[in-house]
Amino acid sequence: MTKDFTQVMSERTDKQLVDILTLKRDEYQPEAIFAAEKEIEHRQINVETFYSEVQIHEIQNSTQIDKADMEFEWYHKILTIFLPATIIAVVTYLFNLLGQGPILKALGFPIMILIHYAIHNRLKDTGYIKMAKDFLKWVNYTLYIYIGLILVAGLSIYFFFM
Repeated sequence: MTKDFTQVMSERTDKQLVDILTLKRDEYQPEAIFAAEKEIEHRQINVETFYSEVQIHEIQNSTQIDKADMEFEWYHKILTIFLPATIIAVVTYLFNLLGQGPILKALGFPIMILIHYAIHNRLKDTGYIKMAKDFLKWVNYTLYIYIGLILVAGLSIYFFFM
């Protein structure tokens, strides 16, 4: 889909691209805005030649408000659910390759927590306040899911071998 937007934006004039990023930003999908930004960057268009600094400042402020209210989309939720298992699997695999003991293999969980903490802080620092809160909520859901799976697996093994 981004490729379609890239093609469309490449056919726009400089003025149209600047208008899309400034005055008409609310009328376009985020993917279209991203494609317009990339096209402006590619053409090396100076936005200030079209609008005054005051207008640009007002537009940037409205963009920051939009970022603060961005939703945590379904694909973010899926990534949040599968990221911990992937991190733990990779860390465990690497320590298996190195021939390290089980204590070092257990570092997967703390590393996963640190990565989630870094992602949350990055979202918060870049202005995605709501998304950062939703991310933490989904990290908690994910931990509950994994704890539940471990308990079910443990109980299944216990009852199977008893």
